[in-house]
Amino acid sequence: MTNSSRAWALGTGLVLLAAPAMAQGNAKVRTIDPLTQSHLWPEKELSPAQQEYKDRVIAMRDTVTRLKASVEQVERARRSRTSPAVLTSSTRVLGRDCAMVRRNAEVMRTWAAGLTTDDPRFGEPAVRAFRGALERLDTGMGRCASRLTDLLARETLDPDQVLRVMDDVRGVVADYERAAKDLTRTLDIPIEATDKS
Repeated sequence: MTNSSRAWALGTGLVLLAAPAMAQGNAKVRTIDPLTQSHLWPEKELSPAQQEYKDRVIAMRDTVTRLKASVEQVERARRSRTSPAVLTSSTRVLGRDCAMVRRNAEVMRTWAAGLTTDDPRFGEPAVRAFRGALERLDTGMGRCASRLTDLLARETLDPDQVLRVMDDVRGVVADYERAAKDLTRTLDIPIEATDKS
């Protein structure tokens, strides 16, 4: 900047800031360590009931994530059609995971039966939807486990029937996840993707 342009900038009230140019390849991203971040942006204090809800939803999310991985494994085995033994093995794992999610859903349904909010307009409908989704998840996982047990008992495993079971599982799980997300948002409980149970 020359002296005349500097004088013009000062006379007009225009202030120019000079920043060093940086090539995009040289840019460094700095992250704040979690301890410092928690002091800068403290987490919302949850009531004991909210904390219990959060813990249960995170535990169920972890169980459902394992189930979804099993569904994808069966899907890969079904599409590849390389070995019937691989499809049989991954289907057996899926059946066990369906039974595990069902056990967790039964426990969560019992707990959710007493769940209430002080918001009759938005909270109670979200709680009812959550309870309904848990009931459908429980029923769907029981159906999955029994169907897969029946299919595995046959001499040969029919990939098309396994696909029908997987589609049912995907639908029931998506319904539960949507209801849990809606209730979590309604109750204003922060649950991050990185939260662990």
